[in-house]
Amino acid sequence: MSRWDMLEVDDYDEAAAAARKIEEAAAPSAPAPVPAPAPVLRSVAPLEFERGLRPMGEASPAVALGNMVDKLVAVEKADGSTGAVVFWSLPGEVDVEKLRAAWEAAGLEVSEVPEVPSTTVALSRAVKTRTSKTRFVTEHPDGGWVLVDEVRAGHTLDYKVGVHFKLEPDGSVSVGSDGTVPWAEESAEADAVRAEFARLRYGKLSAHDTSVWLVKLAAGLRAVSLRESGGFYFVPKSGVEKWKKIKTALTSCSAYVLSEIPAMHSAEAIAAVLEAFSREASVAVAEMTNELVAGTLGNRGNANRLRACDDITAKLVSYEELLGVKLDAPKARVKELRGKIAMATNRTALLEVD
Repeated sequence: MSRWDMLEVDDYDEAAAAARKIEEAAAPSAPAPVPAPAPVLRSVAPLEFERGLRPMGEASPAVALGNMVDKLVAVEKADGSTGAVVFWSLPGEVDVEKLRAAWEAAGLEVSEVPEVPSTTVALSRAVKTRTSKTRFVTEHPDGGWVLVDEVRAGHTLDYKVGVHFKLEPDGSVSVGSDGTVPWAEESAEADAVRAEFARLRYGKLSAHDTSVWLVKLAAGLRAVSLRESGGFYFVPKSGVEKWKKIKTALTSCSAYVLSEIPAMHSAEAIAAVLEAFSREASVAVAEMTNELVAGTLGNRGNANRLRACDDITAKLVSYEELLGVKLDAPKARVKELRGKIAMATNRTALLEVD
């Protein structure tokens, strides 16, 4: 669940405490903030681009929560802030129609609101909520989906076919099994899947769905994750205004809490953001490089990777302007990768012609 940015209680409390400090500092009695000095342009080669990714599980000092707050959060209301650190807490669910109305009222594009899934997609997602480490879902030969359990006994591995779910022409969900599933278990699985199916069909977004969506919206604002597990994001100054509208819309139609803390412009703040950004870009470049080496992508896949390279380059340029640094090393690496993908695209096109 951490991959989808569900906050731990301690994390949220600590960040909320920092937010309260900002509100207190912004009171009328607070002294006027000192304008931040103009940034000096300098060349930066992020560590991850020079020596590879940090080993999985090793803490990154610059993006650990405590240090992140110390390095990025402005303890005074600074007009010259670099952007904002954003995070959220999502109790319950949100009605899509209410969200759509709130979204439009906030002046946002309604097309950005997730669509209610079709009956087929809804049932597929509902059945997949019943999976585990030893249980998976597969399509049934007669239509629909069936749960399959892995049964381990010593060094042997067997499979047990479980409950079968099928969408009927009238939109209802039929449930059955091969007779080996105890009635109580079949009934419990049926109740759980039907409840989730109804929730999806009647236009409700779960906390998980909303969090995944918020991550995509943040990415569209050129935000970077401040932790490898997600949960806290740095939104650059250019995206803060829209984030405030997103916050207004979502909090007005749900019990969700979206928080933001102004980020100061300092050497330590720049270092923290650059480390997070270089990690994100390194992962993206490494994944595309591996795909290129494997040679598994066709022209369409290569075209998508070319667009991804262009997006990374545009994001690098925007952060150069925002932070007053030069990111020559990562830009060069992305440019080199883009050239190789373009060559692979041309080779694929020639082979298709032949």
